[in-house]
Amino acid sequence: MAKAKTSKPQSYSVRVSDRAKHVSIKVSHLSEVEIVVPRGFDMQQIPEILKKRQEWIAKTTQRIAAERRSLTHELVPPSQISSPTFQSNSACDRC
Repeated sequence: MAKAKTSKPQSYSVRVSDRAKHVSIKVSHLSEVEIVVPRGFDMQQIPEILKKRQEWIAKTTQRIAAERRSLTHELVPPSQISSPTFQSNSACDRC
């Protein structure tokens, strides 16, 4: 397995949550990084948290990007659709 880059994420968003008890880092399916912090959290700690978790963020971002690339290759519409209900094969007119 290739080693993940250990660079700071290019951009991230911070969300203050009334329900959060701890800091959490989320990476979306679009590789967007979000840091969720509890209300009253010292925002000056965020750069240090990002520094400590930068390898995980990079590895997770790369994994999600790879999964997204593989999904786009798998999403090919069929050239024919079989239907036992109609007992016929129909060519796909959008293919």
